[in-house]
Amino acid sequence: MYPVDERLKVKAGLPANKDAAGLIPAARIEKAQQIIEKSSDLMNAEFGRIMKEMTALYNGMTISKSMNHDDVRANQLSVSKMRHRARNIREMTETYNQSLVYDISKELYSFCRVMNSERVESYTILKGYLDTLNISYARKLSDRNSPAALELKRIINKAVSQYA
Repeated sequence: MYPVDERLKVKAGLPANKDAAGLIPAARIEKAQQIIEKSSDLMNAEFGRIMKEMTALYNGMTISKSMNHDDVRANQLSVSKMRHRARNIREMTETYNQSLVYDISKELYSFCRVMNSERVESYTILKGYLDTLNISYARKLSDRNSPAALELKRIINKAVSQYA
């Protein structure tokens, strides 16, 4: 184990003395929150970039009832890349309090982990998650409890239960 860098503790607003209380001053927390809020445009741009990548990955897949082994393997690789991007979105949106996108990206990540790439129906569910994320991005929906968000979640849950 490495010793704690006391200078880093001081920079973060914590006392350098290891016996002192570990509370972060409220002013430091407020300043950090302001920095996060000011950078939300960067998060939205990154979210849009990741969604374009995921959509391109989906559009590059071979999806048909007559997929051969090579098609399935290539699709599995694309789904794996999509899973990692869903995790990136989940982590970003958690920081920026985007509860709707966080929920959907978390579900997409979980789905990609267990997706059966040989079933065409699985791709319908995958497309549903992507469409839901794209709608959330286009309409700038963020609150999981808004009427539009509840409707989107109802639709994706219906698709999942129908094609699972």
